[in-house]
Amino acid sequence: MPLPSSSFSSVSLPLDPADSIVFNNKNMLEVQKHVSKFTAPNGKLGFIEFCRCLHDIGVNHQDQCVALFEMIGPEDGMFLSTDKLMSRLKALFSRHRRALLKNSFATWDLDHNEALELSEIRAVQHVRNHQTNVVKQSALMLDMFLQLDTNSDGSISYKEFTKCMRKSEMVMAFLPTLLRGLAMIRIKEIELES
Repeated sequence: MPLPSSSFSSVSLPLDPADSIVFNNKNMLEVQKHVSKFTAPNGKLGFIEFCRCLHDIGVNHQDQCVALFEMIGPEDGMFLSTDKLMSRLKALFSRHRRALLKNSFATWDLDHNEALELSEIRAVQHVRNHQTNVVKQSALMLDMFLQLDTNSDGSISYKEFTKCMRKSEMVMAFLPTLLRGLAMIRIKEIELES
């Protein structure tokens, strides 16, 4: 089950509808923090370091690590430069934005009623509680829900979800889910090629 990241910032919502994911310089810096922990002095990541970086972000399945590594395209089949990693992630998010938004929303919509309720977010959060402070996470989760529920009807529609994904803070909150979504796109491509 996809999990939100452990941090969430307040979000001011845009006025225009969105059908895109904002992966901007602020997001790049956040991802770069994770990447830099595992980058060798020569500025490159091998497959194992890449998987450790993804695990640090919240992507824990090896098949997803393999798929993302292949999508980004290591130089000489072995290593990724951090510059290439960051530019390819930005390009991949842009190219697959619609599918990523739909899949991310669907994975959180546990009852498949095309709306996210607080109980669904709590159910997903419950899985993560072993890693974080429960009280702090509950407050962050409620804050996130209230930010997303722009019409205050007690649920988050797909339209509300996509509007919020234009803000960099929301992209970071859902980064693990988005990265898993990219991996699943590649895994499906591989299955079709077989």
